[in-house]
Amino acid sequence: MYSLVSSNDDLIKKLRKVEPWRNFCAHNAYLHEYFSRTNSSPYSTHTEDDIDKVLLHTKELLAFLNEDVKKLTSLHSENVSHPFSI
Repeated sequence: MYSLVSSNDDLIKKLRKVEPWRNFCAHNAYLHEYFSRTNSSPYSTHTEDDIDKVLLHTKELLAFLNEDVKKLTSLHSENVSHPFSI
């Protein structure tokens, strides 16, 4: 979807690479929570370092996305005629 509004190919590629990981994390988190209620979760726990790596990558990706959205917002506001402008 983001590719419809941005021509930042590098960022678009990075966002596409995140989707399978997002799904993997979400599904495993759900299953881990469900199974942990009966102490039968087959999922291993993760270290703080694992969580820090994911957090750092997420923050970097959000920073790239934020900068691109700022550029798109600026470009859009320059090219849109406002109905109340004189």
